[in-house]
Amino acid sequence: MCETPDANGSTGEATPSRVRVLGTLVLCAIACMVIGCSTGDDASAFRTSLPQEVDPPLPVVLRDSTGMVTAIEPVTNPTGESAVPELVPDPVDPKAFVVTWIGGPCERDATLSFAPDAEGYLLVLTAGQRGECPLIGYPRGVRIKMTDAIPISSIEVAGGG
Repeated sequence: MCETPDANGSTGEATPSRVRVLGTLVLCAIACMVIGCSTGDDASAFRTSLPQEVDPPLPVVLRDSTGMVTAIEPVTNPTGESAVPELVPDPVDPKAFVVTWIGGPCERDATLSFAPDAEGYLLVLTAGQRGECPLIGYPRGVRIKMTDAIPISSIEVAGGG
């Protein structure tokens, strides 16, 4: 006669060890669903890279929590003069605007976060640095395309390169 360790032969009921295994699997599945569904990052991510003279292109990620961004792209010959991001309307497309800033040669990446704010929108720039860096500034710029035209004055900017 053959015995099965996970079932009671006479009643077909699960033994405590099988219940524990199934319970553990169910808890793991629930935890994975909760972690996967509640990362707190409901933003869409848009990626581009900015050409640099010496280093490889600088990766830029824009995280959009507004649902209004459709694309980003590098700006040719940006004219930023500040480490704090500056906004200007796109002269060609009313549904786009340009973000410029001065970055350093030691930046390894840049992240822009665009989110709704109580008074409009908030755009935050964060640049990742590597090591000590000489005080040299490089103008950087990204064109952000939107689903609708929004006034530049409704966007507050923060952070820096």
